[in-house]
Amino acid sequence: ELSEKQLSEELTILNALSNKEFSLSLSPLKTLLGKNIFHYQSSFGVIFPFVEASVKKISASIISEIAPALAKLHSLKFSSEELTPIRHHTEVGHNFKSISSFLDHPQCPQDFKDAFHQIFNTDRISRVSQSFSETIIHGDLYYDNCLFSNDHILKKIIDFEQAGIGSRILDIGISISGSCLYDDRIDSELTKLFIDHYQLHLTLTEQEYKSIDDFIHVGLFSIALWRIYRFFIGDLNPSRKLSYQQLINRSINYEHRS
Repeated sequence: ELSEKQLSEELTILNALSNKEFSLSLSPLKTLLGKNIFHYQSSFGVIFPFVEASVKKISASIISEIAPALAKLHSLKFSSEELTPIRHHTEVGHNFKSISSFLDHPQCPQDFKDAFHQIFNTDRISRVSQSFSETIIHGDLYYDNCLFSNDHILKKIIDFEQAGIGSRILDIGISISGSCLYDDRIDSELTKLFIDHYQLHLTLTEQEYKSIDDFIHVGLFSIALWRIYRFFIGDLNPSRKLSYQQLINRSINYEHRS
């Protein structure tokens, strides 16, 4: 569960987006004391305004809405001063460096290690280890963190729990890995549609474009590791203890089809 510190950090990000008039994020309602976070006995939380929208099934029309929305988020310009209070994505999520470091963790599952070595050869490691420009990223923009109207117009992006400063190509890889799916596999046509619609609003650099497949794999391992810490090591939900395997299997299947 989120700590009050993590919740406060998430609200700092939402406030920064609101200040840039990013209309797809939510701003919490304030308490009578003018605070964003409420306290009741030993509990705390936030209240967001009601949005008449819902999660929709994956389709071409849904992907064509998610991709430009992510590009609009990545297009926001922040000064160094504005970014100072914003946490880095690695404080709440995982990039390639933290994924590879986890291999030495005493509780790292053997199948996670085996899949990592199968997917990340020397050339791929070299590509994903390059420096990429950073901005505020969502960190978990799966299709089910997007709320749509009945006519499939994206109304709001929710769940900025893993948001922070990070590389936009990592954010793209994560989003594709959890949105461009057909039969629980990465779908090449939906992936192409995602990239095409993203670039209608923001053009990828040549370095980013060449690294898309690599970061789809990083995205899959990033969320797999998040699940390991939460459910396998953290044991927050025993029924989801092995849910990380779904993601490393997607990576293996995608590698075989690429």
